[in-house]
Amino acid sequence: MIGLGISAFLDTILAELMENKMRKSYLFDVTLTTTIRVNANDLATAAAKVRALFDEHEAHLGMIDGDSVVASLNVEGDLDLVEIEGRRYEPLPHEAYRHASHHSE
Repeated sequence: MIGLGISAFLDTILAELMENKMRKSYLFDVTLTTTIRVNANDLATAAAKVRALFDEHEAHLGMIDGDSVVASLNVEGDLDLVEIEGRRYEPLPHEAYRHASHHSE
């Protein structure tokens, strides 16, 4: 009876290995949005802090079917300023926020 238990266990392990061997890995490019509040003396420094936070980092987002989901993080394009000191930021039509949203050169 013990022999049958081990045999069934090995069959189960072999079946799982075959299933995993048949599964393929798929990579998706996903855009996620979030808001981040930082404290700084000026807008350019605040934007630089946000970019530095994500530069070349990864985040563990949870598990799917027992596999760990890890996302590489980066900031692309302009940062959208939402608030300054708790007040909603509403740019005037002639204002451009580009000066603080890109890496300083």
